[in-house]
Amino acid sequence: MTAVTSAESTPEGQLEDADEALPPRPIKDFETRPKTAARNRLLKEFRDLGFDEASSVAMVRAIDDPDQALAQLKAPAEFGVHGGTIRYIAVRIRNGAALPIPTNPRVSARVRYPAGDSGSGGIEPLTIADGPNDAATLTISAASAASLKSDMREGHEYITGNNDLLASVQTQGVLLPITLVPVKFQFHDSTASRTVVCTIDGSSRLTAAMRTWGLSAEDVLFTLTEGDALDVRRREVAQLMSQDKASLTQADFARLRNQALPANLIIGWESDEPGITFRHVLDAYLGLLHVEPPTPWGDAAGQDKRADSVLDELERRGRIDTTRRQYLAGLLTPEEATTAGYNATLDGRAAEIFYELDRRQNANAVNRALRRIGMHNPDRLTRLEVATELAMRPYRRSATELARRNPRQALPNALTRLRPDNLWAPTGRSPEELLAAALDEVAAGSTGEASAELAVRGAFWLTRYSALQKSSRTDTRFAEELLQDIIRTAHGARVLHQAIVDGRAAQHPRQVNEQGEISQTPADKDMLVDDQWLRKTFVSAEPDGDGGGGEDGPEPDWTPRDELRHRIFGIRDDSGTLLAKIEALDEITEEDQKIANVDGVPKDIADEVSLNLDRARMRIVGLGTTWAARNDSTTD
Repeated sequence: MTAVTSAESTPEGQLEDADEALPPRPIKDFETRPKTAARNRLLKEFRDLGFDEASSVAMVRAIDDPDQALAQLKAPAEFGVHGGTIRYIAVRIRNGAALPIPTNPRVSARVRYPAGDSGSGGIEPLTIADGPNDAATLTISAASAASLKSDMREGHEYITGNNDLLASVQTQGVLLPITLVPVKFQFHDSTASRTVVCTIDGSSRLTAAMRTWGLSAEDVLFTLTEGDALDVRRREVAQLMSQDKASLTQADFARLRNQALPANLIIGWESDEPGITFRHVLDAYLGLLHVEPPTPWGDAAGQDKRADSVLDELERRGRIDTTRRQYLAGLLTPEEATTAGYNATLDGRAAEIFYELDRRQNANAVNRALRRIGMHNPDRLTRLEVATELAMRPYRRSATELARRNPRQALPNALTRLRPDNLWAPTGRSPEELLAAALDEVAAGSTGEASAELAVRGAFWLTRYSALQKSSRTDTRFAEELLQDIIRTAHGARVLHQAIVDGRAAQHPRQVNEQGEISQTPADKDMLVDDQWLRKTFVSAEPDGDGGGGEDGPEPDWTPRDELRHRIFGIRDDSGTLLAKIEALDEITEEDQKIANVDGVPKDIADEVSLNLDRARMRIVGLGTTWAARNDSTTD
């Protein structure tokens, strides 16, 4: 493989500051000979390693140089992850022979879960399972070829809109190896199954390389796997090498530069403990890369990976069966959940999730799953955050990023004092039955099981509509304390009941008076619950406390710590406002294109904002560490 000096001229539209840009990487002359004998030997080696015929063929077809792969197989590299070991060979793979896996965690926020999201669009929650014979393979099941293609298009749109590497890959090629495994795609309709190698890591890089060839994921899976279609496409690109370099365009050079890509092809694995499967080991690998810093996927993706790992571990240990796992994961429709004997309502399902993940008897299993994917010190708050993301799945896709932020912050905190075990368990009772039982408990002067379950299910909807927030500038109570003050009164029980009723009707929870009647304005409009109303209506149970602004006595003096708290929460609110303003840039479109993605932001402004945010982040993280050291009272 030799480097070819290119004669790339400055094409029309190239950046004016060309002297500041990285020079294009040289074009390499990739393997074009068929090497049939070597490929046959490689095919036999993969079969001997336990791969089925389709997986073996897919790997051989993807590898650019079979001789290099045969040499690597004599001493494959390996690395350890939590729960096992992965073995791989470093190869170069042909563009057009590998696919960005359509279950890429980065697109988690777009998944349409059957548990509650009945709208159109979104991504089908594909089923992923281990392949046969304990080989390093996966199987992905889709309803149909059409639904899988829709998922692929959604994934492509997200990657190109949020992690577009095309400009870099055009001039530099793919520099870091992508990680690949063979994946069998099977369909519930009459579509024939297909097997290709897919990215476990590196979907953005592979997507950019495919775009230099004008390829989509659909092309790779449904067109280039047929006959000699891939060889024909490769010959078209290779023929550019024989042309006068001065006649080639920038796009031609980009195609040549991306004929083959560096890859780590996983060819084996081992488990360190019984019950661990290949899929669990891959989750651990991805957790080391993305769930923890420095390259986080983001809230939905990171928490979804944690949630799936937790559910896998609970199923592996026999704490839940396969059907219950599907129910908790949001993969059953309401009709399927009812048939299986589960509560199909979103708040009922949320109660089941928090019960399962927050029980003391499951704490070690949940923590073990989280440590396996790279979390160092999971605690109860971590488990509540994972449960929250599972509970949000049915409505998450239809909510804005700003609307998703409140439940992620407020719901785990709100349920801190509502641990299951001896306090409560999900009963599946109707909101009216729970209210009646809770009112009896309040009348008896106690917070019993019905009040606790009502609080869990009501808090799910209150945080969903940002009516219950984690904290306030003017009230020192966190959501957990406020929720306790709500459930100790009959009025509070009625507010929680109404929140469930309204939430199920896809309506913002409405205020009710002490008799449970809907409160209205003088103009006969229903009054909506918000965090300020809750804090003013349900004052602190502590007679001498400073939360909730007690009814009697003068207002306390404004202390320096009050001023500090006021400014801290102002920073929190301002940070959310800034993020919302940045996200709102995507709302400005022209001819169905986001103008910001076309024009960009002036670099001096982007640099100044980035610098200010970096400085702010370093300072606030340090202050958060100081607070945690002084207030670390969270128990396992």
